[in-house]
Amino acid sequence: MESSSLVTDLERHLAASEREIQQLRRRFGEIETMASLGSWELDLVSSRLYWSRTIFELFELDPVSVVPSYETFLTAIHPDDRATVDQAYTRSVRERRPYDIVHRLLMRDQRIKWVHERGNTEYDAKGMPLRSLGTVQDVTDLVQAERDKRESERRFRDIISAIGDWVWEIDLNGRYHYASPTVRQLLGYESEEMLGRSVFEFMPTPDAAQFSERFAEVIAKGMPFRDLVYRRKHRDGTLHHIQTSGVPVFDTNRELIAYRGVDKDITAMMEADTELRRHRDHLQEEVDQQTEDLREAKEAAEAANRAKSEFLANMSHELRTPMHAIMGFAELGVENVEQVDRGKLRQYFERIHSSSLRLLDLLNDLLDLSKLEAGKMEFKPRRSDLNRVANLAVAEMAELIRRKNLSVEVVKSKLDTHAIFDPEKLLQVVRNLLANAIKFSQPGEHISLRFAASELADLDAMGQSRSLAALSLQVEDRGPGIPDRELNTIFDKFVQSSATRTGAGGTGLGLAICREIVRGHKGCIEARNRPEGGAIFTVSLPRKPR
Repeated sequence: MESSSLVTDLERHLAASEREIQQLRRRFGEIETMASLGSWELDLVSSRLYWSRTIFELFELDPVSVVPSYETFLTAIHPDDRATVDQAYTRSVRERRPYDIVHRLLMRDQRIKWVHERGNTEYDAKGMPLRSLGTVQDVTDLVQAERDKRESERRFRDIISAIGDWVWEIDLNGRYHYASPTVRQLLGYESEEMLGRSVFEFMPTPDAAQFSERFAEVIAKGMPFRDLVYRRKHRDGTLHHIQTSGVPVFDTNRELIAYRGVDKDITAMMEADTELRRHRDHLQEEVDQQTEDLREAKEAAEAANRAKSEFLANMSHELRTPMHAIMGFAELGVENVEQVDRGKLRQYFERIHSSSLRLLDLLNDLLDLSKLEAGKMEFKPRRSDLNRVANLAVAEMAELIRRKNLSVEVVKSKLDTHAIFDPEKLLQVVRNLLANAIKFSQPGEHISLRFAASELADLDAMGQSRSLAALSLQVEDRGPGIPDRELNTIFDKFVQSSATRTGAGGTGLGLAICREIVRGHKGCIEARNRPEGGAIFTVSLPRKPR
């Protein structure tokens, strides 16, 4: 009875153990399936190979019709990997160490699977191999993910290289964790040299202070920033304008841990923009200047037109006055030739003669101006004495000077008053200037003519400026002077001083003729006012031919 009971207990225990073993096998099979992990065992004594169900599934073979063998295993491996896998296993057995290899399987439809295979071998006391055990796991998705990752990284590197911008990552203290190789082009440093260094280290102090303040603001809000421009110090000491943009980086707990971004060197663009603005401003200045020139030209043209109209009106009056006198006295003479005495007729003819001379002077002025403008006035320059010309002009006007009770003095000078000029033409100039001085002077006032050494600006044969020795004659009066606004136009054609419209008379041709004559001698003529009152007209002539 005791023996029978013991057997029953053993049978019950064995059955329980068998059930437990089956349960463990079932659980292990489920785990293998879930992990795409199969196990194998090769009996090296009998050459029998055992595969778990998962290996059949991995190799896509029928466990009913296929008998596992080492040859079957090698056949399932991609042809390009078979030798490598076989060598890895045989070396493992020979060298008595595990092997670990990733290789490809070639499916019947030419699909490729990647598997991760591990194996080890057990030996007897004499060191003879008894059996090999191992696992095979499907890692196709992992290999593809790794490939995708490498391709993504390669594409990222290519893009970074292509765009030429510097990609970086900094921690919340502004220290670089990553710097793309492009930093060498921007700042002259290798990527490795940037790691651990602060972004502020590469900025001038003012820029570093501004960026530090701005960086603190974006960190506090965890917000991105775009197109901030700061100067960066290049390795060679030069400053570059860098445009920077960055985005926040968060960990799995949504805690801000870093910033990643891109820096772009915009120095050339900013220099070009500065140059463009300079050209634009310069162009605007030129446009403004041209507009001002056009305005001035328009005003000058309008003024010239008004002056011409005034001149023509005045000239018409000047011509009519002597002409009317001639006609009037001639008519009186004709009508009263039998009644009036010879003395009265003489007065008529004297008036006719005087008016004729006045008319002739006007016509001569017009002809002279026309010739001078056309460049047809003939000059006969020779070494002449300007002092003699001045005294001759005073002598010619002695009667007019006496009638106005004026004093006129040609101031004696120790200077050599000789120069190269046409004495007749210069006499016409001095006569005109002196006549104007007399015309605008009040009885009892003084007029002086004085000489001075001066210089004239000129250009040499190389186009370089130089000064030429000159002799100047100044005609100075104590009259009302010339309105300041008219000093620059007093010598223009068809322009009269406003003083002539106050009753002093004149056509406005005299000074224009004077200027043309002086210009014909390569000299210059100018007018200015005396601080004490009156005007000074200065004629400067080169002492030697130019």
